[in-house]
Amino acid sequence: MNYGLLTPEEWPQAKFILDSFGQNFQQYGAAIIASCKDDERIVGLHCLHPVLHGEPVWIDPDYRGRVNFLYMKEQLTSSLKPGTEYYVFAPDRKISVMAGVAGMKRLAWEVWKGVA
Repeated sequence: MNYGLLTPEEWPQAKFILDSFGQNFQQYGAAIIASCKDDERIVGLHCLHPVLHGEPVWIDPDYRGRVNFLYMKEQLTSSLKPGTEYYVFAPDRKISVMAGVAGMKRLAWEVWKGVA
């Protein structure tokens, strides 16, 4: 078995796998795809790709209760293509509540951090 990074020419070989996860990497360079191949057949892959995430949120303590974070969120999301997914990593209950108020869906995932 051989391990390596897929070249731009090899990305189409991974399309059916990525489609099964609802992933659509249309532009080479926006993601990195590592693969394990048996002969020329992909038998494993792992991706690193950027995701939109909405933080930090900061409001001057003197303006808390007067600044509407939903209006700031609307400024951000109105600039996105409809259907674009984004995430919030909530380090505390306050941010979790804000995400819920903003209509976001809580996911049952754990978040893990890696450092290269």
